Amino acid sequence: MSRTKDQAMTIWAATVGVAAMAIGLSCNASQLFPILFEGEFPTNDARPISVSIFQGPALNNRQEMGVLNLQPSSSRPSPMLVRNGSATVLLDVGDTLPDGLTYDGVFNEGLALNDAGTLGFSLDAFGDNPNSGREQIVLQDGLTTTQILREGDPAPGGGLLFTNGVRSVILNEAGQAAFSARLFGEDVTSSSDEGIYRWNPDTGSLINIVRKGQSAPGGGTFTGTAFQSNEQFATPRMNNAGSVIFSADVRGTSFGDQGIFRYDDGPGGGTITNIVRQGDALPGGGTADVLTFTSPAINDAGLVAFTGSVDINSSLEGVYTSDGTGIDLVARFGTPVPGTNRGIRRVSRRVDLSNQGDVVFSSNGGLYVRERGGFLNELVFDGLTTPAGDETFRSYSNDDFSMSANGHIAFTAGVNTSSGTTRALFLFTPGQGLEEVVREGQSFNGSTITDFNFQTSTDNSYSGLNDRGELAFVYRLASGGDGIALWADALRIGVTGDYTGNGQVEQGDLNLVLNNWGGPRGAWSNADGLTTSTVDQEELNRVLNNWGDAAAPSFAANPGVVPEPGSLGLLTVISACMLRRRH
Repeated sequence: MSRTKDQAMTIWAATVGVAAMAIGLSCNASQLFPILFEGEFPTNDARPISVSIFQGPALNNRQEMGVLNLQPSSSRPSPMLVRNGSATVLLDVGDTLPDGLTYDGVFNEGLALNDAGTLGFSLDAFGDNPNSGREQIVLQDGLTTTQILREGDPAPGGGLLFTNGVRSVILNEAGQAAFSARLFGEDVTSSSDEGIYRWNPDTGSLINIVRKGQSAPGGGTFTGTAFQSNEQFATPRMNNAGSVIFSADVRGTSFGDQGIFRYDDGPGGGTITNIVRQGDALPGGGTADVLTFTSPAINDAGLVAFTGSVDINSSLEGVYTSDGTGIDLVARFGTPVPGTNRGIRRVSRRVDLSNQGDVVFSSNGGLYVRERGGFLNELVFDGLTTPAGDETFRSYSNDDFSMSANGHIAFTAGVNTSSGTTRALFLFTPGQGLEEVVREGQSFNGSTITDFNFQTSTDNSYSGLNDRGELAFVYRLASGGDGIALWADALRIGVTGDYTGNGQVEQGDLNLVLNNWGGPRGAWSNADGLTTSTVDQEELNRVLNNWGDAAAPSFAANPGVVPEPGSLGLLTVISACMLRRRH
């Protein structure tokens, strides 16, 4: 798309801010797109792709996916990044890692993925030294493998790290990674052999979040969690500000021995805040029994959601939120369900919340969301009508749901049909309601879907749901083979100049160019055909020459959206020559 010199001057000289495109809102009906299928080939491997029906992909806001590829020559899966419609194997069994060891496959709980296109995962390696580096946590962005933990590395505060205790690595949009790990060494005892750590990309090093034996706020010392084997810390959760929440036992106090805590960065170092402790007063009466507080969630404002029972009656379970200054009730045993003669019963241990404060949880065959205005909405219950209108839900009996930062909720549930029962995937969008995404028995890609798996998680870096309300999942066809599909308004790929991958060339792409000017480009979307890996005039030309272009039929281009005033000075310096050439 070409522009005249006057049009370019109008864009550059504008002093108004950006009318940001609202993430998660859609003006077009979503549809299913086949993305990958068993037997197709990645861009960098002569062996065909093989995905597992048991492991759904992670999806980011750029429609990139983290997928485990089951190579026929290995019993261990390899990480694969799907970007711009193409799949690339990031590490293959036998590849050499930066430390000289040999990669031997991914282990543990899958792949974490952020919007920068970086994958985080645990792996096995082998080499000459059997006692060093065999188990690792790495980040991979399609270009570089960064080892953030190697077995035997020194831990902050003493001891050596041992990744056998790592259950998963949590990744945020700042590129930080958080995990729990075991420790060993001469000075390590059973009272100091477990910790939670966070890796920071700006320093390339680990910091200690919490460790066994460390003093807890309000008294006592941390001792891991009793519901984990060997009193290990459970997998932490982290928001995009780098705040980390964790459950832990506390000993040496007279008022309780369990709680949920939040670590926050501060000018003088990190601080740990009590979110809830056993014995704390709960709204509605009674005090907290923290034994069931095993899966808390945190949003970007630092608000924490959790479930738990009350000391006066172990069946009196509830869902709560806290920012560390007080506890608020979401729902508890007996809370009326609007529009019914029923109340909330026992709640599950899993809960999630959005950046707007929506809270989702399940309870005795139903799935519920307390929306941002305070209304309790029943999404699923046995006999409730589905979006199809002439079918009903079967009981929802598990924690198979994910919530996006913007409040979308994706879940699977059983459906009663005129011919029997089936299983389907649904999406709830705040302000728009519930819609069906896919079901078993549905025609797709020249055959019929017989099975599907959607990756759910209370950590968004593992989820198949992104903040735009798009979903990725793995499916199986009656004709044979497994594949990856995407539910979206449009495939937001192939828009020249759209380096952020959000489907439109706009301020975010310009910022990306200016903030990285003269440095390495990294793994940007739609960067095919650029002649160098350094951010320079070529990248800038693509943005300015295609300003406002969008992926059809997604959001329409907004010609009134112009670069921010703060960009103009730098643009004048680095691009005046280009302006004179444009006509």
